[in-house]
Amino acid sequence: MSETAQHEARAETPLLAPIDEVCLMEDRGRVTRLGSATLEPGRHKMIVTDVSPVLVDKTLVVAPGESSGAFNVIDARVVRQVVMERDEERQDSEVGRLQTKKRSLEAEWTAREAELERNSQRFQGLTRTTQLGLRELVEDASWNRAATPEDFAEIAKLRKEAMERLDAEVALRKLQEDTQEEMHRVDIQIQELQSPSQSRRAHIEIDLEVQSACEAKVQIDYSVPGACWRPAHRAELVEDGDGPVIRFETDACVWQNTGEDWDDVQLVLSTERASLGVEPPMLHSDVLSVQRKSETVQIESREQSVDALVPTGGAPKLPGIDDGGTALNLRAPQRFSLPSDGRPHRTFLSSFESPAEVSLVAMPELSPCVLQKSELENLGARPVLAGPVDLIRKSGVVGHTSVLYVASGERFEIGWGPEPELRIHRDVESSRETSRVLSSWRVKQHDIKVRVSNIGHRTHRVLITERVPVSEIDKVKIEVESGETTDRQTADANGFVKWTLDVGPSAHESLALRYKVKKHEDVQGS
Repeated sequence: MSETAQHEARAETPLLAPIDEVCLMEDRGRVTRLGSATLEPGRHKMIVTDVSPVLVDKTLVVAPGESSGAFNVIDARVVRQVVMERDEERQDSEVGRLQTKKRSLEAEWTAREAELERNSQRFQGLTRTTQLGLRELVEDASWNRAATPEDFAEIAKLRKEAMERLDAEVALRKLQEDTQEEMHRVDIQIQELQSPSQSRRAHIEIDLEVQSACEAKVQIDYSVPGACWRPAHRAELVEDGDGPVIRFETDACVWQNTGEDWDDVQLVLSTERASLGVEPPMLHSDVLSVQRKSETVQIESREQSVDALVPTGGAPKLPGIDDGGTALNLRAPQRFSLPSDGRPHRTFLSSFESPAEVSLVAMPELSPCVLQKSELENLGARPVLAGPVDLIRKSGVVGHTSVLYVASGERFEIGWGPEPELRIHRDVESSRETSRVLSSWRVKQHDIKVRVSNIGHRTHRVLITERVPVSEIDKVKIEVESGETTDRQTADANGFVKWTLDVGPSAHESLALRYKVKKHEDVQGS
């Protein structure tokens, strides 16, 4: 084949390859395009336009799809260019409009400066007149001439007018500052319009070799930064005749600012973390040495979280996606359009309904409120991923909370905020450490009193939880004095003491807890 014929065979041919599927991960997206074209035998250069300029070159993969003939993909590459754009007609009209606005602002600023000068002179004149009037009153008093009420009224009138002038000056100064800022913004807009704008564009070039005439189908895959997703949930509490039910819905909140719009695409939400890599952790040596055993025991108190199957804490507003250690690919049930605007958009993922157990709980040490809590089971086929939850009741959205990872079939809790009809108050009294004669133990006593009041017209049942320290060594003992504790309650293995109270309308109830901390004389610290 001659060079001319070969050049004609490799003429650029546009390839229509719309985006079919996007797989979104924590911090990037994987785009899949499907294209097809009818080609004659020979070599062809196919052009896919309007692709993201931030496409990661090394992730570009072009593979043949199902076709009616044989062809090979020889090469694929990304070509980028910077385009200088300037619409002179529109820009000239916009610049003229802004310059007219600037001249108007300058005229306002000049007129207001003259008004400020006049106002300042008037204020100074009023001040001098007031001072002269006061001096005359002093001179009249020295000559035993009494001041009349009209004199004082005139002085008050002058002072009032001076204060009005002062207030007017402050207002005019503020208007001058606003006008100056507006002129600065107009200058910036004029400068931006007068300079040509730059835009980055990119396209994909694909070299194909076709053995026989066919309908060539290709699949184009590449990764782009500037795209991510996070789960977002809604929980609606519905109370009907069969008991409370929670409708729990999960959406995918998606963002992208890649430079290409994703129109009517299939979204796949992945929890894979490609950015973590596969490098093993670094190993460090543990050096052991022998040292003399101390004659005293040094202790310190610390807060310890109790791990439970049901999550009790909250997650940050935008956490990393917690998938429980197993990578998930969640396919959205409907196709979705996502513009490249960097703004959050939500699309439905899944939902389920579950009967709920609603109760009132209080932990006075942590919060002076009685909180409403619901416990439900994840009856959905998918796990609930960590994320924020919008709380909805009859009146609409009543608040926000968050959940941690919840496996399918696992029970979890949702907090609905404080109960407005209940009040709670907690007092703590601690005694000084004492020791008995001929005893090697020191004792410190702690008394906790909790009072709950109901200002409503119905009875509320409240689960109240207090806690006592838990010792990890034999030379420190913590004992709950059941005789001085309400209902003779004792602490469980984690140090929690619990009561269930029924608080009637316009009533109040009290609880008491006493425990002692005993430390051996060899123990130091607290």
